[in-house]
Amino acid sequence: MKPLPCLFALLMLIPVSPAVADGAGGLVGLQIGGSFPTGEFSRLFDNGWEGGFTATTFGWRQVGIGLDVAYHRWSGSLDSTPLESLLGPGWRVNVNAIQYTAHLMFMPRTNGKLRPYARSGTGFYWFRSDLSRSGFFSAGDWDPNWTYHVGAGVIIDGTPSDLGIGATYQVIQDSGLDLTLYTVAASLMWGSGPK
Repeated sequence: MKPLPCLFALLMLIPVSPAVADGAGGLVGLQIGGSFPTGEFSRLFDNGWEGGFTATTFGWRQVGIGLDVAYHRWSGSLDSTPLESLLGPGWRVNVNAIQYTAHLMFMPRTNGKLRPYARSGTGFYWFRSDLSRSGFFSAGDWDPNWTYHVGAGVIIDGTPSDLGIGATYQVIQDSGLDLTLYTVAASLMWGSGPK
């Protein structure tokens, strides 16, 4: 399965999402932030960035279900790794990933402008690695990997949209590497929380 057609289909939901969110008690938003590898992943790659779309509908009072679609990018050098002796010095590797995950969100009702939340989810990351060195470029194939995550954050009520900040810790199942990372992202949200 190719990730880009799936991404296009999900992005087609953006124009109708605010109306659905207001009618059902839900939130939609755009997010951007940092994507920070940990463990073995951090020894190969520098900190990166992520940007994407999130939507949650609250059908069970304070518990909502939703989806996230995000693009992540990290870069690293192959120097001082076992691959340097095979390929030679000066090689850079970029990793692109598209995240498709579903989540459950718990958002207690509050009387103030701050709405805290906790969330947990699962889904897939599609990875592609690109190698480059002084004019040479080689792109790999998209490779799916199962993931799960936990996170928390807060949404600050505003007009006409809300501002959110949140963090997640993510574990990506890959047979070759310990792929763990955390993200910290700001989001612009529309809709209402639990009704």
